[in-house]
Amino acid sequence: EITYGMLRAYGLTEPDLTDAVRLLRATFHGYCALEASGGFGAPRDVRVSWDRAVDALHVALENWPRADATEGGEGTRG
Repeated sequence: EITYGMLRAYGLTEPDLTDAVRLLRATFHGYCALEASGGFGAPRDVRVSWDRAVDALHVALENWPRADATEGGEGTRG
C-alpha cells in the first residue's frame, strides 16, 4: 500500500498503478540482486548508477503513458 500511495502522487490510477509498481519492484529487486552477487563489474561507482536509475524512474513516472480505456481490468496488486 505504501508504494501504491507514493505512485498516486504521480497521478496514476489503475491499471497504470499496478504496472508502475511492477516496474519499481523489478528495478529494485534486479539492482539489489546484481549488486549482492557482484554482478556490477564495471569500474563505475555503483551509487552513481543507482542515483541515475532513480532519476530515470522519476522521469518515467512523471511521463507515464496512460492505459487505453480499452485495456480494461483493474489490475492486481503486486
